[in-house]
Amino acid sequence: MSVPRYAQLNKESPLEFVEPTTARIKERGQGEELLAPQYPVDVYSWGIHRPPDSPTTYRNVISWYLKAAGLTGKEIGGYLSISASRANQLALRTQKQVGNISWGIKNMQMLARSENVDETFLPAHLLRAVRHEMMVAEYCLDRCTEQDIYVVSGALRLGRATYDAEYERVAGSVCPCRWCTNLGRQASLDPYWK
Repeated sequence: MSVPRYAQLNKESPLEFVEPTTARIKERGQGEELLAPQYPVDVYSWGIHRPPDSPTTYRNVISWYLKAAGLTGKEIGGYLSISASRANQLALRTQKQVGNISWGIKNMQMLARSENVDETFLPAHLLRAVRHEMMVAEYCLDRCTEQDIYVVSGALRLGRATYDAEYERVAGSVCPCRWCTNLGRQASLDPYWK
């Protein structure tokens, strides 16, 4: 049985790293203050495994961060100068490297199904998970700022703007499920970086 040529190529030569120069140029051109990752101090007790160090770590974590914030693969790919499918693949792989995130997006989606969360409360229910996953991603991005502070800052600006828009959309809506009720006592949906 012969191995297809494309499989041999991928095995022998991994995909070449493409630097997100467009994102860097755009952030430099903004002339605004550079943003740095922010996260709560207790993140150290969450049992998170940061992705392994590599020259591409910042791009991989940014893919996951922007995916968690709600951007599409096409939007992330456009920001990082990669294809939409590659952006989605990097986001998924990076999230798996970090491990199971308590109250992450996938967990809250499963809880929404098991709790029969009404469609009207679903955005508020999931926003709590988006917020939590973004905080974890910013924690992972914290050690990547030396790799390309402009691209990291631009990603934070984009992710936070996306979160702010969703936060405004669900403002005042409170999910009545028992998980959100319990979590709501511990953490608000307010943007954590302000």
